[in-house]
Formats: sequence, C-alpha cells, structure tokens
Amino acid sequence: MKRIYLALLISFCAPYSLLADTLDPIVEPSGIQQENINGDVSELFGDSAWFGRYRPHFGYRYEAGDTIGRIGGLSSFDGFIPLFEGEDSNWLTFFDARLLLDDQNNNLGSNIGFGARQYLPEQGRTIGGYIYYDTRDTGAANFDQVSGGIETLGDLWDARLNWYVPTGQTRDQIGTSHIGGGSYQFIGHYLYGGTLTRYYQAAMTGVDMEAGRKIYSGTRTDIRAFAGWYHFQATGSPQAWGWKSRVESRISDVVSLNLSVQNDRVFDTTVNFAVGIQWPSITGLRDGFKADIPARDR
Repeated sequence: MKRIYLALLISFCAPYSLLADTLDPIVEPSGIQQENINGDVSELFGDSAWFGRYRPHFGYRYEAGDTIGRIGGLSSFDGFIPLFEGEDSNWLTFFDARLLLDDQNNNLGSNIGFGARQYLPEQGRTIGGYIYYDTRDTGAANFDQVSGGIETLGDLWDARLNWYVPTGQTRDQIGTSHIGGGSYQFIGHYLYGGTLTRYYQAAMTGVDMEAGRKIYSGTRTDIRAFAGWYHFQATGSPQAWGWKSRVESRISDVVSLNLSVQNDRVFDTTVNFAVGIQWPSITGLRDGFKADIPARDR
C-alpha cells in the first residue's frame, strides 16, 4: 500500500523537483584535502526499500508528423511507477501516466492506467495486460475513452493487441456551411434554400494488432521491426481498415527512436517519427543498462 501512496506523491511532486536549481560547488578552505565523490543518477532508487528489481522512470517523447486520427505532432510527458513485485521479480504490477500536448492547437490530453506483467521462465517469455482511461481535447470537442490491451514479449518475437472504446459523448457538431440555390425547406424555424452541410468530430471505436521481431542487437543498440493492421469506426463516418508498419530502436538505456507508416482509405498514408528520453533509464532496472535485454527485463 505504501508504494501506491509513493506513486501518487511522485506524480504530483516530480515535475517540481526536476526543475530545482543546482547549487554551485562548495570550495573548501586551502590546506584541507578535498575528496571527490562520484555518483550516478541511475542509483537514485537502487537501494530503496520501496522498490525491488524495477524502479520508477520518467520521460519525454515527441512524435513528429501525422498519424491515424491526428494531424500534427504530439508531446508526451511520462511517468512509470512499479507498484507490486514478486520476490523472484518474475511478476510486476505498475502505474503508468502520460500528459499529452497536441502541436495543432496546444490542447491537453492524458492517459492514466495500470498494468501487470508475468515472466514465464520455461518459455523465456513475458506476458502482460494493461488498461487506461484516456482523454483528448481537440480544440472543438472533448472526448474520453477506455483502452487496453495484451502483449507477449520474447527475446526475438513480440506481439500486441489493443482495443479502444469511447465513453460519454462520442460525436459533436463543430460547424455548418450553406450553399444557396435549389429547392427550399424548413430546418428548425428557418427556411433554407440550397445545401446545408454539418461538420462533426467523432471518437472512433477500434482495435489494432502488430507482431514483430528483433532484427539487430549491438552493444548499445536494439532494432525491432513490426507489421500489423487496424480497424476504426464511428457513427456517421466510413470505417477505416488499414495496415501499419514501424521500426523501433533503443540506442541506449535512455534514448529510443520510432518510425511508423500507416495507410487506410479514410486517413490515407501517414508517416511519423518519434524520439523518447527516459530518466534514469528505459528499462528501470536496478543494475542499469544491459546490452541485448532479455524478455524478462523489457
């Protein structure tokens, strides 16, 4: 239970503590021997009784380009907090939160969720599941949804299945246009001639799936390639059936890169590129960075 309280405390306090000014070095008087002490920020949570093998990590991610249902880039401020961990570290539950900022209109969104993972030593594979509550402000309307998914991670092959279900108001009229001429008809209390067009924004119910494998592993780099499909639909809108592919690379235990391409008849072809930075590390491992990270630690 105390880990849950700490998770909430860190969520509220971390943004302010990270902005604290550093102090100038303290210079000792001459004649007194100075001792240099070297430290590593990755050890911040290393010996804490609050956490076991896995530690909290925080980050920033920027996506440049369009994607399914979004025009323009997106910034994400992330926080990952381990909650409960098995004595053998083969299972883990966690809290995950993201604050989103859209480039198009600078409006905010959020993802808040919980998840669990279990490592299966006999198969050398990790299985997991997660559920989130998501919000998005488009500038013209506000939408909420519940999303979730399952995943299986191996040393070589990975696969994921995600689903998205809007909640509350799912369709909002954002404008109209009128072209004169033609026949006349009453719309409400007004007589119109010509064509009246209404414009809507709608939250789409959907599902997507991907599978991929590691194609390269070096001393400081992993590269994985994925391919998959997706389907999204909303009332009054055409259905979007499409394919997607992406390549992700971890160039250190702090920086990750992602390039993705998607195509369907509704959103056409979109391409986006993402850069993510995590502190103190992406894996959140107590022992820090490892090359060729196995399924248990991903």
